[in-house]
Amino acid sequence: LRNTVDVAGKTGTAGNDFDRWFVGYTPYYVGGVWFGYDNNKALSGYSVNPALSLWDNVMKLVYKDLKNAEIDYKKKFDVPAGIIKVKYCTVSGKLVGPDCSKDLYCYINGGDCIEEGYFACV
Repeated sequence: LRNTVDVAGKTGTAGNDFDRWFVGYTPYYVGGVWFGYDNNKALSGYSVNPALSLWDNVMKLVYKDLKNAEIDYKKKFDVPAGIIKVKYCTVSGKLVGPDCSKDLYCYINGGDCIEEGYFACV
């Protein structure tokens, strides 16, 4: 869905891996998903949070049904004052410097340790 419209969200798990959650939103909709068992059975064996996958599948259907509606798919989230977008090194958590991609961890994981994120200016 993120290739169609802006998407943001947060995953969650419970102790002993009994529950998985995902709450996500777009500029138009928000939705939350819980995945688990009523009797606290462990959810081991999932490489991707199943609640996230379910949320994504449902939202794709919602947006597919609205394809002919007058929705601006290019609409972006409003960025509040004092928030900046910067590139950072996923290894150090600091701003990208010349050595970020030279880290051994980056090399082992395909060489891309640079992400973009939004941060509050203080």
